[in-house]
Amino acid sequence: VIGAAFGVGFIFGPAVGGVLVQQNITFPAYAAALLTFINIPVIWFFLPESLPEVVSEERQKSPFARIFSIVVKPSFLRILLLRLGYLIIFSMFEAQFGFFNHQVLNLTAKQSNYLL
Repeated sequence: VIGAAFGVGFIFGPAVGGVLVQQNITFPAYAAALLTFINIPVIWFFLPESLPEVVSEERQKSPFARIFSIVVKPSFLRILLLRLGYLIIFSMFEAQFGFFNHQVLNLTAKQSNYLL
């Protein structure tokens, strides 16, 4: 379900941003922040806990100790570095895409968002 929600967001998000940018250039960012702040209490109060209440020795450890025990594994570090590289490259693409559309294709912000 979460993957489907991300997919819908990637499909409709830029189009909605293209519509909202007509009001003001910062309006899509404020709308995204507003949706995030609305989602926080909705998730907190209406989403049930999926994990059973089990008190084990592993659960009694500090959350930081559990995270550290996973992060120090070499296989996890390789995956983490690959993911970091992917995120940096994809973020650079997203950041430069609007400039490319404006300078090379002569598109407006609305048209660029529709293209995404």
